[in-house]
Amino acid sequence: MSDNSWIVEPHEKIRRWIIELDHRVMHEVDIYSENERWKRLSVYRLPASIIKLNRNAYTPQVVSFGPCYHGHANLKPMEEHKDRALLHFLRRFRKPIMVYIECLNIVVDDLRAAYQSLDNHWREDTESNHGIVYVMPDIMRDMLMIENQLPMLVLHRLVAAEGASNTQAEDYVNKLLFRLYNLDSYSRHKSIDKSLHVLDICHRVLLLPSDASHLRGKIWPSWVLEKTIPSATELHEAGIQIQRSRSTSLQDIRFYKGVFCVTLKIPVIVVDNITETFFLNLLAFERLHVGAGREVTNYLAFMNNIIRDSKDISLLRSCGIIQNSLGKDEVVADLFNSLTRDNSSVYVVEKKVIKYCSRPWVRWRANLVRTYFKNPWASISVIGSMFLFAFTFAQTGYTVIAYYRRP
Repeated sequence: MSDNSWIVEPHEKIRRWIIELDHRVMHEVDIYSENERWKRLSVYRLPASIIKLNRNAYTPQVVSFGPCYHGHANLKPMEEHKDRALLHFLRRFRKPIMVYIECLNIVVDDLRAAYQSLDNHWREDTESNHGIVYVMPDIMRDMLMIENQLPMLVLHRLVAAEGASNTQAEDYVNKLLFRLYNLDSYSRHKSIDKSLHVLDICHRVLLLPSDASHLRGKIWPSWVLEKTIPSATELHEAGIQIQRSRSTSLQDIRFYKGVFCVTLKIPVIVVDNITETFFLNLLAFERLHVGAGREVTNYLAFMNNIIRDSKDISLLRSCGIIQNSLGKDEVVADLFNSLTRDNSSVYVVEKKVIKYCSRPWVRWRANLVRTYFKNPWASISVIGSMFLFAFTFAQTGYTVIAYYRRP
């Protein structure tokens, strides 16, 4: 018997798996290629831990733009309108569809690389009018979902097929998106770098630094925005004037300490039916995409801290900072409080603590304990005073009663 007789022969499937794994290590693992692939990735599949918080905020309800939700049953009614839009596009520019297909074939590898976990059949090489006013808000909402993105490269190539230069194509597409989402004047955004998709370009516009010369206050750094600070109502009661900033950048939260007044300036925000979806997908984008930053995350953490209830929303609305299109202030307060929360037990405990501390009698009792029960002698003195007060009150009561009972 040989010295190696104690070795047990692996099962045939395990042996083939080991051979295949060794082959992949030798031929497929390329650090440089892996890094390049991650750089090209821009449309992500969300993990279940994010989706479960608010499934409707991440799932398109009307139309699919990319391959991730193509063919879903609830989105099929819009396919007819998409076909009609294609016919109008081809009729308008009077060119055969093969011109555009060939134009996109040049960049097809880049387009596929933009999607995470793309199904195999998408990697194979073989493969409106009445009522539009009512569905347009839903379409705009679906266009902002991170899993439903279409790389901007597609739109740029389609416009470039008409003879426009790359710069002209980018400017043209940007202008259409700014008009669609009622973003700031187009002239301010010509300096935007190449964006990945619609969600990315909206993210960049929200964070564009302001060139206004009047912004002299100290800008709040990101680590300050994440700290817990008093609510807007408490800041106002402390003598801090809360004003609307003339800047539209979410980063321009500034603090002014003057001789006679202290001012906190916050950029205006419009809260409507797509605000929740918009910010939740921006949070997911910053969490998943390398280089996206944390500016929106910090801004929402700050807003969550200064907004505790409807009174804070009412104050911010009167200052012109929040434009409420949802109706009740309570709804807006719940929206901001839900954007940065998770369903962890820590959040539940935090809400209970805040609710407990907001009761007036809790503060009165805490003040009483701090003032009169800090040491045993102070406690004895307070208890003695209480007994003396009780006896005095009882004696006064008996005197009054005896007076009225005299014959």
